[in-house]
Amino acid sequence: MNLKEILESYRTALHAQYDPNEVDALFYIAVEFLTGFSRNRIISHLDQNLTEEDVTQYNSILRRLRKQEPIQYILEEAYFYGLKFKVNTSVLIPRPETEELVFLIVNDLKNNPHSSKVLDIGTGSGCIAIALKHMLPKAQVSALDISETALAVAKENAVLNKTDITFINSDIRTYSSHEKYDIIVSNPPYITETEAALMESFFGVILVTQSDSAISSTDNSDLPPHPILGDMLALTSACCFAVYVVLMKVKLGSEDRADMQMLLGYVCSD
Repeated sequence: MNLKEILESYRTALHAQYDPNEVDALFYIAVEFLTGFSRNRIISHLDQNLTEEDVTQYNSILRRLRKQEPIQYILEEAYFYGLKFKVNTSVLIPRPETEELVFLIVNDLKNNPHSSKVLDIGTGSGCIAIALKHMLPKAQVSALDISETALAVAKENAVLNKTDITFINSDIRTYSSHEKYDIIVSNPPYITETEAALMESFFGVILVTQSDSAISSTDNSDLPPHPILGDMLALTSACCFAVYVVLMKVKLGSEDRADMQMLLGYVCSD
């Protein structure tokens, strides 16, 4: 078996879950991870025969992709602000949009002649704190999280990226300090398990693919995280949404011109 055949197996197995460009991107990410080859080198070696062990590794990744596990969790790595980070289900996957937050802070502090103090609340993988320290070596950066397992990942990432971060294991609701910070930044998980379930309503459909433990570490509600009623309403909503798109397409000539939040709304979080 060769890489070209592996690519075809990915396309066949994942066509119902991802669009063709996404499938190819996932394949190349997997190959780059397993071989260290660049994209151009992979393309020129698609006919290269694979060992049985290689095939097993590609198939293992494919099985997890079919379960809609994020590729970052499967490979246990993600990139943020040009840096590599370890990730697992104890932390959320760093989002590209969050890089803008780091960019704004760096621009605000880069001309500060003094050593700035920064606190990152809910640090998770440590991506914000570590990126800031990488860009602002003189800054004193602290990173706080309630989760010990998340902090363990963040500490590994600090070592991986050779940054000196002060880590604090505490609940921000009870944490107190005499430190005075120039910047306090936070990009925390913003919905609980219960809220995610309630969002499965006839007002919209929400798809949450990140781990429940990462989305919420403290949710004491007695409401089941995925109540049957919520799932039934979500299904009803999906059907209504499909009808809505068709009707708006007939009216406007293109679903791209329709205001999709005007009637139902559709939220997708990956």
